[in-house]
Amino acid sequence: FLVQYPSTIPSRAPLAGRLWRSVKYEEVYLNAYDTVADAKARLGAYFERYNTKRRHQGTQGTQGLTPDMLYTQPVAKMAA
Repeated sequence: FLVQYPSTIPSRAPLAGRLWRSVKYEEVYLNAYDTVADAKARLGAYFERYNTKRRHQGTQGTQGLTPDMLYTQPVAKMAA
């Protein structure tokens, strides 16, 4: 689960920082993993929830969108 962004894209660094802060405080610090396989499975489930169910601040005002909603809806629909 290592995500590295090229240093030529500095605008993404804060986004990655927020993502990993969410992962740590909402999943890792709250759970004790018995094995590496357990950690992978639970983090996989967390990222599935993060992308499909968890609405994010700063996406479409106060209603918030999930990353899945944001990246799968047509551009014209987002502008409306």
